[in-house]
Amino acid sequence: MHPILNLAIMTRVSGFELHSHPPQSMEYIYLSHAIILATLLFRTDQVRHILITLALEFDDRAYKGKLFEKDYTRAASQVDILINKLALKFPAVVIDQTMTNPNNLAYHNRGSWVGSSEEFDTRLQMIHVNA
Repeated sequence: MHPILNLAIMTRVSGFELHSHPPQSMEYIYLSHAIILATLLFRTDQVRHILITLALEFDDRAYKGKLFEKDYTRAASQVDILINKLALKFPAVVIDQTMTNPNNLAYHNRGSWVGSSEEFDTRLQMIHVNA
């Protein structure tokens, strides 16, 4: 088993009510396996290259190239920091029973964030998956 078992997995039943799942629950077990596979895939050359390309494209469109200045190595450095952070402390995952659209499999509220990449707390980036 991969050492990434520092997970926060919960179910949202209604409103803002969240129920945590212990590591022995089926929800925790299924999602932890999916998360482990995802974090291992992030480290493959192909997926890492895709993430770096996405970072460069996002920088170009959203920041007019100010973050990486089209420098692949600078983008790669930031992607590697993110991949390592995800492996150590994955975002909280919410099995969201309030999601009613079957075409919406998952979402992440993208809020503003200011600070260095080293200060970025991945656990605060909640991922909601449709129950």
